[in-house]
Amino acid sequence: MTIEESELDSEAFSLLYNAELLDCLWRAMKYENNFNSTDKKLKVKDIFVAFDYNGGGYLTGLNTTYSVFQIPSGCNVTPYKMDIRCRYYYAPTMASPSIKSYPPEIFYSSLGVPFLATVFCKRTPLLDSNGDLIVHSITCISIDLTKMSMFMSNFEENSKF
Repeated sequence: MTIEESELDSEAFSLLYNAELLDCLWRAMKYENNFNSTDKKLKVKDIFVAFDYNGGGYLTGLNTTYSVFQIPSGCNVTPYKMDIRCRYYYAPTMASPSIKSYPPEIFYSSLGVPFLATVFCKRTPLLDSNGDLIVHSITCISIDLTKMSMFMSNFEENSKF
């Protein structure tokens, strides 16, 4: 479900605006991934930010819809079809000061082609008005593992003494 900017309160608008500022960097990374893609062994598929404030998120390069997404029991109904705070990676990432990695699973491209990928996430702290650190979001990347065997073979070959 797409939410129009005019439907956001000032806090949600500010979060989205700040995430959009990074979009040109993220798109450059994704472009570099696709440039000479046959040589890339591990490719960043998607980069996204999930907001604690309202369960919304900002996703780069993801062409999908959550219109058929079933809201898990215990999750709040929000203006967004998918409250990102209910995803399997959200709570463990918010609870950890370190980068979290998650087991590989099947993802689908915008064309419906399945591929194996894993997700890495890190919580994002900010200073509040009192100067205290608060965690306001998580930032995640999904890595396409389709060519993982080639990556490991190359890694082994290049790490010999």
